[in-house]
Amino acid sequence: MKKSFSSILCLLLGLAVFTACHDDDNYLPDREYKVVSDGVFILNEGSYYSQINGTLDYLDYSADHVKRGVFASANGRSLGGTPNNAVLVDSTLYIACADEGRVEMIHSRTFKSLGYVTIESPRELATDGEHVYVSSYTGKVSMINAENRMLEKTSEVVGSHLEGIAVLGDYVYVANSTDATKQYTDPGYYLKSVCRLNKKTLTKVADITVGLNPTQLLTDGRYVYVVCMGNYKDIKAHVEAIRSTDLQVEKLFEATMMAYDMGGNIIYANAPYGGTPTYGVYSVSNGKAQTWTPSEAPQFPYSIAVDPISNDVYVSSLSPNPDYPSSASYDTDGILYRYNSWGSLKKKYTIGVSPGTIVFNDHVEVIEKP
Repeated sequence: MKKSFSSILCLLLGLAVFTACHDDDNYLPDREYKVVSDGVFILNEGSYYSQINGTLDYLDYSADHVKRGVFASANGRSLGGTPNNAVLVDSTLYIACADEGRVEMIHSRTFKSLGYVTIESPRELATDGEHVYVSSYTGKVSMINAENRMLEKTSEVVGSHLEGIAVLGDYVYVANSTDATKQYTDPGYYLKSVCRLNKKTLTKVADITVGLNPTQLLTDGRYVYVVCMGNYKDIKAHVEAIRSTDLQVEKLFEATMMAYDMGGNIIYANAPYGGTPTYGVYSVSNGKAQTWTPSEAPQFPYSIAVDPISNDVYVSSLSPNPDYPSSASYDTDGILYRYNSWGSLKKKYTIGVSPGTIVFNDHVEVIEKP
């Protein structure tokens, strides 16, 4: 969900601003504007070790059917290895293709390529509606102009292996997750900071100390929420909140992934390595977390997202290993679970290998007033 929230929040906030500005040349007082969700993109990472390229699937709401491999079908080529993240701006879907060293751009309705921007080892994406910000394992952040889809700026080295990224106000926040100069078994491999950058200049203005191994970021317009994955042993994964006004950090709850709904809640899953997954809902308004119990819980949750229109909750999952059912499979098709907001299962869909990103495809409808 890191993955889908930024674009949808931006769309909804942009709609509110647009309809409020009566002196705007584009504003038509005899019309209403409504955000409509058309479907869901599922970005599948594939498997590096099994040499399975990533794919893009699309759940079409009108047909209630998943179209498999829509990028390859539309363009006659693969996304390549490890497409790691995606974000939607207007009708353009940006996809970070890590192994290919580029950010691919496609039309959200035709799935046709609109070109790509070359960025070494891109990881995660975020947008403010005008630019798309890209984290990279080079330790740099890049900025793509969403109007002309051209690379506008790249920062100096601000960290090491950069992961999750978010935009709030005048700043970009990016997770500085691991030290590229060390092996994962070395002391100090996992880092403990989130970098704050001026979003126009991409100059680093602060290093914020957080929990060990920060990965996913999202924002609700006031706070930046950080999943800190720990060391996969004795230091548990949890979520922390960075207050944007003074950069104070507060530990909230244990989780390995999270998503934001437009009702002011964070839906999260906690799936520690070797443990049984649990789910919860955290209320941003009162600071309390409670259990969220899906009627059929995914065994190996991989990503989570909430449709901002219907409030349906989507959880992608790895499938059980055919030879060892108690373990996850990283080289067979995954599963997409669709629930209502209370956790009642509505449907399951077969999707691609390692489904790591869920992005909602939406547009603004113009409605004539009677």
